[in-house]
Amino acid sequence: VEDEWKDLYKQSRPSFMSLPVVATAGNHDEYALSEEDEKLLTKFNEHVNVPKENDAINGGSYYSFDYNGAHMVVANTNDNKKSKDNPDEKAIGKEQMEWIKKDIKKARENGANWVVLNLHKPMYSKSY
Repeated sequence: VEDEWKDLYKQSRPSFMSLPVVATAGNHDEYALSEEDEKLLTKFNEHVNVPKENDAINGGSYYSFDYNGAHMVVANTNDNKKSKDNPDEKAIGKEQMEWIKKDIKKARENGANWVVLNLHKPMYSKSY
């Protein structure tokens, strides 16, 4: 996995140097396929410097920022672990959804021209 991160940055360097990149954690960044893979779950936060609304990749890593009049909201669609916060195992738990609503409201109040929602998984899908 470490080699894959290195390959990503090596191959993408010209683009990353000239274009904004909005990193979103995906399912393979959060779910271990085996016990050996458990140690890989922190790699997203080790390799991607993004603000974190909360402190863990496991059920975390959602954030927002402003860019040229647009407010970017990066949601974590891997929040679908059954918990008190998410009893129905939706892609986004209640706590994160409340944060998103408050964040977008604040962005609108601050005059954001655009609000862009960035997700790893599609909004509508038969398989999620």
